[in-house]
Amino acid sequence: MARFKPVKIAYEQFEPKCGSDDRLSPLIFLHGITSSKEITWGDLPQVIADRTKRKAYNLDARNHGDSEWSEEFDFDLNAEDLLHFIDEKSFPKVVIIGHSMGGITGIKAALKAPKRIEMLFVEEKFVKKVPQAFMDEALSYMNIWREAERFIPTGVEKEQAENFITEYILRKTRPKN
Repeated sequence: MARFKPVKIAYEQFEPKCGSDDRLSPLIFLHGITSSKEITWGDLPQVIADRTKRKAYNLDARNHGDSEWSEEFDFDLNAEDLLHFIDEKSFPKVVIIGHSMGGITGIKAALKAPKRIEMLFVEEKFVKKVPQAFMDEALSYMNIWREAERFIPTGVEKEQAENFITEYILRKTRPKN
């Protein structure tokens, strides 16, 4: 892997409604490859924060959602970004809850820095190495998605914007005869 260059990670922070116990490690939620912080977890970070009295953070991975975009993307970089986020926040330890790609990110971070991860919950992940062709295709779709976002007509409702993006992606990825 080339020299790691962190990207700015977007996140939402959730405070337990009845106050947090700062002795407890915070929760970090990580989404899957075709998702973002708003889509994968819904209100679950707040619900779990409330029930456990832990602060929760819902992160967007690099090249996803509101996080910074980079030409470089792989699961090792995602793990480095996660560890960089943990360092920036000065968390001694964290609890990671990862879906799919987020699960792989959590595993890689735990293997790299096991003393920083108190617990790791992995939900639906590949159990073998993801083929590079799949990664390239996923990155291509994400780039087309970002491109589509620039062309959304102003003043449209959320559902219309989502339909516009879907149609745009389908047009751009349709096999050429």
